[in-house]
Amino acid sequence: MLQSDLDLDALFARIAQRWLELTGEIMPPASLEWAYLQVLVIVVSWSKIDTENAITEFLTKYKTEIFALPYGAGNKDAIIALSRAYTDVKDVNVGEIVTPLTVPVFLLAKTGTPTTGQINSLQNYLNSARVKNTCDTFVVAAASQLNWNFVADISVTGDPIALKAAAVQFVTNYGAEKLMLGAAIRVTDLTTGIRKIKGIVDIAVSNPVVNIATLANQFPKLGTVTINTVIV
Repeated sequence: MLQSDLDLDALFARIAQRWLELTGEIMPPASLEWAYLQVLVIVVSWSKIDTENAITEFLTKYKTEIFALPYGAGNKDAIIALSRAYTDVKDVNVGEIVTPLTVPVFLLAKTGTPTTGQINSLQNYLNSARVKNTCDTFVVAAASQLNWNFVADISVTGDPIALKAAAVQFVTNYGAEKLMLGAAIRVTDLTTGIRKIKGIVDIAVSNPVVNIATLANQFPKLGTVTINTVIV
């Protein structure tokens, strides 16, 4: 797993420096740790790395409100943001904390089910001195893959080969969009989308027949797509 594009030590130091510039005061260590994670959440949620604007935006908005506030297992957004700072992470989620101070993190790589190396790398990163709360231990595990297939009959008024290809492409794209933890596959999404393709007048889906729901540690993975055409 590749290191983040972010230099976390530099980000931490810049937050402290920027706070001193804005207020003329040194930020207390506990507040600095909290502010660092809040800024990191902002940075990784933006479409591009823009640490300076993120730092200024956060510290300017909260310069009269920042106070000593512990972070760690309770800050789910921060944990997810820290994990997504790795470049080949597709999605992550935080599970229920059943053991005190042990935080389960479920990983989905951009390639699908993560390798042992990817799991260990993210776990080491989260447990590094610059990332973790002193009291927390992060345990990373692979998210579970839930397979689903698509089977349907479509009625068409145009070229059956081209319209079948268009329908297959729609399902394939839909499956890729839903490759996220906790995502749901909705039959109506599929039927509505395929019916919008010009030349397809009707569709009958035989698999899946009901919506498919996944848990926070699961992701739906599209398998085969089988579409039969009938010219009307």
